[in-house]
Amino acid sequence: MFDKLLKMNCFSRNKFFKTVTGNLLEKFYGCEIKCCEIDKSVLFAHHARGCTIIAAKICENVVIFFKM
Repeated sequence: MFDKLLKMNCFSRNKFFKTVTGNLLEKFYGCEIKCCEIDKSVLFAHHARGCTIIAAKICENVVIFFKM
């Protein structure tokens, strides 16, 4: 479910939809991701539990790991 919410949050053009999916990511995973541009190849290891990412751009082939 995390991957689906992440894709909807990062790649939707609908601002309301991004807000709703962003709230769900925060509620279920403790994760806040706000990025103007994120490549579709970016991977989040361990479902990004408890993270905050605010960036203008995350380029291709990045893997973001979190300490559990």
